[in-house]
Amino acid sequence: MDHQPLRHMSRKVGYWWGDKKASRFNTAELGDHLAKHGFQFVKLNLDKSFIQQGPFCAIIHKFSDILTKADSGDSNSLKIIESFKQFIQESPHTIVIDSIPNVRILLNRFEQYRIIQDSQLALQEGCLTPPFAALNTDDTEAIKLTLKENNVKYPFVCKPLIAHGSSSAHQMCLVFSEKGLLDIKPPCVAQTFINHNAKLFKIFVINDKYFVVDRPSLKNFKAGEIPTLHFDSPDISKPNSSSHLTELDEVSRASPPVLKENDVRRHVQILRKILGLKLFGVDLIVENQTGRPYVIDMNIFPGYVGVDNHVSLIANMIAELVKESEMKIFGDTNSHPLAHNKQS
Repeated sequence: MDHQPLRHMSRKVGYWWGDKKASRFNTAELGDHLAKHGFQFVKLNLDKSFIQQGPFCAIIHKFSDILTKADSGDSNSLKIIESFKQFIQESPHTIVIDSIPNVRILLNRFEQYRIIQDSQLALQEGCLTPPFAALNTDDTEAIKLTLKENNVKYPFVCKPLIAHGSSSAHQMCLVFSEKGLLDIKPPCVAQTFINHNAKLFKIFVINDKYFVVDRPSLKNFKAGEIPTLHFDSPDISKPNSSSHLTELDEVSRASPPVLKENDVRRHVQILRKILGLKLFGVDLIVENQTGRPYVIDMNIFPGYVGVDNHVSLIANMIAELVKESEMKIFGDTNSHPLAHNKQS
């Protein structure tokens, strides 16, 4: 197939996300903002050939749930992903936000943490995640050995291995002692619980911009003969959440954790490089004793709740990426006919 640049680029931006994302994200507003930049915003039909629906100058998507189903062997999801991969291969000038290989990294929590642990850049710059281990058996002796080998201490948070695709992806538990190992449902990831005075910092990234939003989180805990604590993470950390699990004592309330601006900037720079994503979220906590920040989760194309102008920023990002692509293909876009199609 001839991959020579077209004499002009399409002004069509394709998009796709599921019902859950659609209920929380103002798709119509994004379309309005893109129209101001001279783009047509079109929802992808997953039952039809992507080639026939194009050409597209850009595609923005949240295929994470479909990818999860494809990885589990769902034939229809596999067909969609393979069709999309073929389309991208045959459409080298289409900007994809974000690429399937890069999105795939964040589907699996163990891979999320491992990419930080194994990154020389993260190691050099002090980007940390708490000690963690993959648990793939319900044999308590094998679990104890795995925890010891990976320096995972009690209490630890047990999280589903798969981070997207179902409501169960957010159903977690806090294990306080060996007795609680019987409550573990593999496959999952055990991650040492770091006391952080019930405060979570959600970092929302839109290309080279980022925003910090405070959320409630689990209060401080110690290891001991305490029954396993089960919880749904969105219920704990949603805005204005009120729960006995987030209530601090007076001493802890007197010293709220502080996330330094330099730490935020450094983490965003590191994670943008090692993830290669334009739209993602990072959950950071600050250890109450040391002030050290830790990454405890990362999210694909998050909701950006608390970032008032996120829709216009995403539209601006798409427009800028298309402009940069046109510059590479055509040179000075001021002399290109499409440069004059942008509406004021």
